[in-house]
Amino acid sequence: DEALQMPRCNTLSSSLGNPSKLLSALRTMRYLIDKISTDSLRNALPPLMHLFQKTLSNASVDLRKATVFNLVEMHFVLGDELTLDDFTDSQRQLVGIYIKRHHKTAPILDQ
Repeated sequence: DEALQMPRCNTLSSSLGNPSKLLSALRTMRYLIDKISTDSLRNALPPLMHLFQKTLSNASVDLRKATVFNLVEMHFVLGDELTLDDFTDSQRQLVGIYIKRHHKTAPILDQ
């Protein structure tokens, strides 16, 4: 549960200047989302969503993809509590497509 506490989320946000470090953190975080408490994830939402808005607009396709995969995992933990109102229409559509494709028995594969 401590993995997504507020200070660490802010640290992730400051990692935008180091894309490889941020990418590694996002890829790791994807596998931790369903292992932490729902309350901890809810508490971490504001800084995470702020970060995800930035990473979804990043030039790196790998950062964008890792962000989408995290949002998909978060959707399956939080359901409708996860709102993407501050994201662009195309970003919401992209996440929606991956949510529809996702099967809990067959995880999304990183390429």
